[in-house]
Amino acid sequence: MNQELLRAEEVVSERLEKIGAGLIKSRCTGDNAYPTEYIIRYKDIQVLEATLDLALVALVAKFGENYRFPQSYEEIEAELQELREEEERLAD
Repeated sequence: MNQELLRAEEVVSERLEKIGAGLIKSRCTGDNAYPTEYIIRYKDIQVLEATLDLALVALVAKFGENYRFPQSYEEIEAELQELREEEERLAD
């Protein structure tokens, strides 16, 4: 694997850690004889895919199953206001 892809995996792993998720990259035999598996865990969500990009897409899809997206601009504004108020409470 080239250096750019390895660095990209490191960056994705670091960013996932910042939100409390974990990335596990595994090979059954420890060598290149078998495909790599990427496992991402976040709270009670776990996805397993053959490539990192597929694992990230699967994670986003799982979020979509567990999250009701706002249907209007007003709903988005209300959610943003709630987040701002929560940030203010945490900052105090």
